[in-house]
Amino acid sequence: MIAFKNVTKYFPTKNGRKYILRDVSFTLKSGENVGVIGPNGAGKTTMMRLICGVDIPNSGQIETTYFLSWPMGIAGGLQGGMSGRENAKFVCRILGEHEDQIAEKLKFIQDFAEIGNDFELPVRNYSSGMRARLNFAISMGFDFDCYVVDELTAVGDQKFREKSAKFFKDKREEACFIKVSHNLKELEDECDSALFLMEGNLYYFPEVLDGINSYQAVIKGDAPPELEDHLVNKPTARTQPNKDWFTALASVDLKAQGKKLKEHGLRISAPLLQQKPKKLRIPPAKKVQMELPVLGEPEQQRRSIAPPAPRRAAVKKAPRKSERFARATDVVERLLEHKKILPPG
Repeated sequence: MIAFKNVTKYFPTKNGRKYILRDVSFTLKSGENVGVIGPNGAGKTTMMRLICGVDIPNSGQIETTYFLSWPMGIAGGLQGGMSGRENAKFVCRILGEHEDQIAEKLKFIQDFAEIGNDFELPVRNYSSGMRARLNFAISMGFDFDCYVVDELTAVGDQKFREKSAKFFKDKREEACFIKVSHNLKELEDECDSALFLMEGNLYYFPEVLDGINSYQAVIKGDAPPELEDHLVNKPTARTQPNKDWFTALASVDLKAQGKKLKEHGLRISAPLLQQKPKKLRIPPAKKVQMELPVLGEPEQQRRSIAPPAPRRAAVKKAPRKSERFARATDVVERLLEHKKILPPG
């Protein structure tokens, strides 16, 4: 059993919120195989992540009694720096497998994935098809109550697809599936009911064929009128303002109403719409002198913080003559004086 209770999931974008689910409340019965359909970008993978607990809703909650698998998709789920064996062994330990059973699980995964000796190489060296097959093999190595599959059975060659289909058929006797696929024929053959996700609205169809027909009609631009009957989220209608109330308010004669109130000794103030707006006067800024306590002194002793005094202009000092220059000047002056003393001729 999987129960949605007022679940809302959205992503913030530049154009506002993009809703994947909007106030969704419904319950999937136990043992029910469900096919999930919808146009690209509707949020099918996000809903699978919500069901498995990988992602959380913005509001509401999802309850389940299943032992759910992780979202089995083509992308994600594997660590590129680890080998295929190490990834599989890590998953075994996370799910609580005993050491004696891990070797058996690894042998099954290696044989089912059909990747040979590449099982010992880092996953980052794998092709997209090899990664998908390894991911699928790891998922099939454990017994879950419900398998959540996101476009995973469409990978691999014809032989691998046939083996996957046969394995799913055997598993269907013991567990149920929630499958996302654009292969409508596959969903019609393997699923009991359908979930149609579009523009934040979720439609539930007890018969999978009815859901497929409605989906095809919507894609062609001819939505069936009974589509709203299958909507599981019922958004509350937003209340619109009463235009008649605004019209009646505008036609009220306030002066006449004021005269009637005066007769009874009452007064009515003029409405705000008839008053002239007053200009907001902002007083000029005043210089405030802050007083703070001096550190290390009693709190009663305070000092005022005043702006610092301007610095005095530096006085230029006369350049200092060197001692050698002073001596040379003295010698020249003495020679000149001696010439004045000498007699002419």
